[in-house]
Amino acid sequence: MPDLVELLERLADEGTPRGAAHVYRTARATKLAQLELRDTRPPVPRRRAAWLAAAAVLVVVAVIAALVWWPDSDQPSRIRVGSPRPASTSDALRTDGTHTQLVFADQSGLRSVDVDSGASRTLQPTGTFTPESSRFCTTCPLVWQGSSLYFLLNDHAFRLASLGGAAQDLGPATSIVRGPDDGAVWLADGTGAHPTVRAYFAPSPTAVQPQPAALPAGYELPSSPSAFGAEIPLVASRDRRLRLWHPFTGELERSLGRARFVVDVGRVGRHRAVAWIPSRCRRARCDLVISNADRGPARRVSPPPGTFGFLGGGAFSPDGRRLAAFVAANDQKSAVDLVIVDTTTRRTTLIRDYPQRVGEPRGFATWSRSGEWVFAGGIDDHIIVHRLGTRDGSPLPINATYSTVAIDASITPVSTESGPAPGFTPRDVRSFLIRGAQDAPGDAVAVTAGSLWLTGKGGLLRIDPSTGGIVAVIDLRDEFPLSIRAGEGAVWVLAEDMGESRLMLTRIDPQSNLVVYRVTVLGAAGGILGSSGQRSRLAVGAGAVWVSPGDQSKLLRVDPRSGQVVATIALTSSVVDLATTRSAVWLGMDLGTDRPGATPVGGLVRVDAATNGVRDALLPGTRVFRVVSDGDAVYALGIETSAAGVTLVRVDRPGEIGATAHLGLNTLSAGDGQLWFGGFDFDPSSSAGDEPGLVGQVDPATLQALRTTHVDATAQTYRLHMAAANGVVWVLVPETSTLYRITP
Repeated sequence: MPDLVELLERLADEGTPRGAAHVYRTARATKLAQLELRDTRPPVPRRRAAWLAAAAVLVVVAVIAALVWWPDSDQPSRIRVGSPRPASTSDALRTDGTHTQLVFADQSGLRSVDVDSGASRTLQPTGTFTPESSRFCTTCPLVWQGSSLYFLLNDHAFRLASLGGAAQDLGPATSIVRGPDDGAVWLADGTGAHPTVRAYFAPSPTAVQPQPAALPAGYELPSSPSAFGAEIPLVASRDRRLRLWHPFTGELERSLGRARFVVDVGRVGRHRAVAWIPSRCRRARCDLVISNADRGPARRVSPPPGTFGFLGGGAFSPDGRRLAAFVAANDQKSAVDLVIVDTTTRRTTLIRDYPQRVGEPRGFATWSRSGEWVFAGGIDDHIIVHRLGTRDGSPLPINATYSTVAIDASITPVSTESGPAPGFTPRDVRSFLIRGAQDAPGDAVAVTAGSLWLTGKGGLLRIDPSTGGIVAVIDLRDEFPLSIRAGEGAVWVLAEDMGESRLMLTRIDPQSNLVVYRVTVLGAAGGILGSSGQRSRLAVGAGAVWVSPGDQSKLLRVDPRSGQVVATIALTSSVVDLATTRSAVWLGMDLGTDRPGATPVGGLVRVDAATNGVRDALLPGTRVFRVVSDGDAVYALGIETSAAGVTLVRVDRPGEIGATAHLGLNTLSAGDGQLWFGGFDFDPSSSAGDEPGLVGQVDPATLQALRTTHVDATAQTYRLHMAAANGVVWVLVPETSTLYRITP
């Protein structure tokens, strides 16, 4: 008996179900009674004592078996403790509300319906499509992962952050497999001779997305829309054996059985669980199998009486305690009923009030975030909602499809109406995932005739503007690019030689992609290591190449033909940004200085290209952090020390300020007589109102914002990289390596 008590004490410490706790209390009471009382009865014979010990061992083994296979005591129910149990789903809809919206694809596009209010809206992501050319897959499940919606359109996968803005084209795909919220989604492409899957991370922890992996020969993806972090369920084409596959290593785990359908994968307690329907069934009425992929045992669940066996489709609840599955409502299997399966006890709750017609032998199910509500359907013009704790369902007048996914009702599309100007839908938006694109501290985008240039890992990337494909990579050796520009008949790269601590200037011929020269413009003695060196900037124009070396209070003038530094111009403080007109270079100045006795003025400074003479600063007392030019006028963004917020100014050809506006803009780009901005800050004192993905046009004459749209940027996006040329606005989001081509 003491051994039994000791074992049960250990089980109780680890967390046991209610029954084991009761056994423990009983055993504890028995132990105390033995300590406090002297039993005067004759001792029990040894044979009887041995029989009792064996029975006790069997009890303990049974308790341990119940605990080990499916330990879920650490999974508290999400249903509110102490709340009155609703009499029916209809009552719960009236009193509680689901706090859920359903998002799905239909023939007209993407739609969202608030379950509680019935409010419906059409989601209008900007992207590579027009209503006439859209081919949304209405039978492919949408995937909501993290804070993004993933969907299929025109045989491509797209990502839409926060239900609004521009959709990011992730490339060709025929299906999307959901992963964990903090992991990857898997994009499957079955169009080629060898089907592949590739992981997509948003954002990628390494800034480089993994390469596609080919499926093992003889295997195919089932219809299940989910995967574990790095394991995807596969079914053998010939014998239907179900296995978990690791795309990163190529490993195939042991067979779980022969599967007709894979319902879903998830976590039940601490274990990976796979719900599936066997390929061989008794009297054509299939059981449901829930396999423990970690420890081996599988649990069979029989279909409820009066039904015709389990079919495909379904989903684990968010906590894994329940599974929404489907059984055939008739012998022809043309309609299904919803069944809720308790994954611990295998008890089933049949919701048979409203059978759903199906075209294929499967339904669809999606859970609310709370795990209290499940939404299910087939091909009927309504879906069924069921509230846990009741035994019925209620129809919803929502013409949803197999693509339906439930998300929290508090998530609403990003509104461009709250920005500095009304939102608009551009004529065309294309997005390209540029593998290897690398964020440069300065400008990372340059445009020449027929090509776009981006800083990349290990080199400069030349991009075909029509396809987004990389057509050439120019090797930069071990140099880290700081700024790139186009002008004076070449493409220029200012970079830091990480090994030698030098500022290097590289001239590239855009016709041949050959390096014309690579020269040192500032040596190690300049002290350019670290953050100081990475603040170096480049401008090209007015007959010269101009380099601002980090935090040093000077400007270098370089002869574009020879690459030699022909002049060093002394300044009162360091340069933050610079741009050229036809006859001058304009410098955005910092407020600090490295010259003893010098007064930090800041502001916007003009350097005459003919004489190298430095004019007095405009906007004194302002840190000017962005300067752009369209060849004639100069536009600058600055922050005044005496005022909160960002000031936008236009400087006309005589060198006078022609217009001023107070707009919380993060960056500017000028070209084709137009002015565009990227990023918007509603409140400079807080990051709560920032919209890093807001892109808009500014009237060059009045400096008032005209119209805005969105690209898919993250809260970590420090600054978008932009270029406006040839009627197109290019936007690079460095955190996601995504390039947008916006045709207004």
